[in-house]
Amino acid sequence: MSAKAISEQTGKEFLYKYICSSAAVQNRFRYANITPETDWDRLTQDHPWLLTEVSLLVTISPRQLVVKPDQLIKRRGKLGLVGINLDLQGVKEWLKGQLMKETTEAYIADLDAKSGASLKLTLLNPQGRIWTMVAGGGASVVYRAIKDYQGPLKEHEVSIFVRRGGPNYQEGLRVMGEVDHKQKFYWGHKEILLPVYKNMADAMKKHPEVDVMISFASLRSAYDSTLEAMQYPQVHTIAIIAEGIPEAQTRKLIKIADEKGVTIIGPATVGGIKPGCFKIGNTGGMLDNILASTLYRPGSVAYVSRSGGMSNELNNIISRTADGVYEGVAIGGDRYPGTTFMDHVLRYEDTPGIKMIVVLGEIGGTDEYKICQGIKEGRITKPVVCWCIGTCATMFASEVQFGHAGACANQASETAVAKNQALREAGAYVPKSFDELGDVIK
Repeated sequence: MSAKAISEQTGKEFLYKYICSSAAVQNRFRYANITPETDWDRLTQDHPWLLTEVSLLVTISPRQLVVKPDQLIKRRGKLGLVGINLDLQGVKEWLKGQLMKETTEAYIADLDAKSGASLKLTLLNPQGRIWTMVAGGGASVVYRAIKDYQGPLKEHEVSIFVRRGGPNYQEGLRVMGEVDHKQKFYWGHKEILLPVYKNMADAMKKHPEVDVMISFASLRSAYDSTLEAMQYPQVHTIAIIAEGIPEAQTRKLIKIADEKGVTIIGPATVGGIKPGCFKIGNTGGMLDNILASTLYRPGSVAYVSRSGGMSNELNNIISRTADGVYEGVAIGGDRYPGTTFMDHVLRYEDTPGIKMIVVLGEIGGTDEYKICQGIKEGRITKPVVCWCIGTCATMFASEVQFGHAGACANQASETAVAKNQALREAGAYVPKSFDELGDVIK
């Protein structure tokens, strides 16, 4: 035997039809249904007794009416959801503040009756900004609401907090990902909620003050998403994490970025860090490494590196041999990085809080020679410590391709040995080997 919840109106109709048949009982069950679309003139024509003697759903006495939501809900009287001893005008006044509550609550009650979930919704303040619905096993209803009403939810900036997603939580998370929502992240030891958007236009519109974008898009979509980001004038810096972006696409991005005045860090970068402020990408590692390398507060040494992994080694070396890192950037190991060593060295030169500049180059390319030129011309006056990795390449009889796409010497001037010698002659502080880099910084 199965059971299904029914409304009060339906229940009274059953009672009258199958249990009561006398005229005395019949008069007790007169009622009128009222909705937000009700035409009151038509209603009184269809139910003239409303103007004389009978109540809504229950008779009290002549000219006294009762009005209440016709739905499955307990404690309606305690919650102020029943109006008694009213005339028709009094009913109208009562409904002005309650009809939206009735409609919304009735809809949830209808869902409660039709689904396997246990849903309860009571609107204590229809003009309020926070509504709470307790859904026991009701993940399917939340799923349905998000799926069917994405437009209105976004239009009215409705926030939905889901404690858990039910057995089919993966599908629920997928649907939630299609609308604007918030996702939990760690800020130090605290958990915070950050907004997540379905598209870039919504994100830019909601946060006009944001000017840095970190792109974790894959190599297949990084080019298109970066082009889209540069369409918004508010974006000044873009970090591209993906490796393997075709060089032709990278060169196009660099050209467009130069035209628009946008700084690109990457591709193939772990990002950058400004201790005591923030980090972009995966720079700095986990919290234990941030603490060990004192990246929670600024020092006075700034560095720029090609390698992301080696930039973390620089964090460690600088924290042990100096007062800490002021700022650090890994420009990426591709042959055509969005920004060069010189771009960041000049920024550091012009930043008052920076007292020393560390550059960790590598075999391949000629960017380090621009630093040599800057030192000779007096554009760079702060002490610069440099080392180019890959000196072991001279031990091989043939050309060697190291891990990064740009880590290959195509001519003698691109070897690590040649660049280290040029930097030393220009006036930079160059150790005899990487092992001595910390000693030179100290």
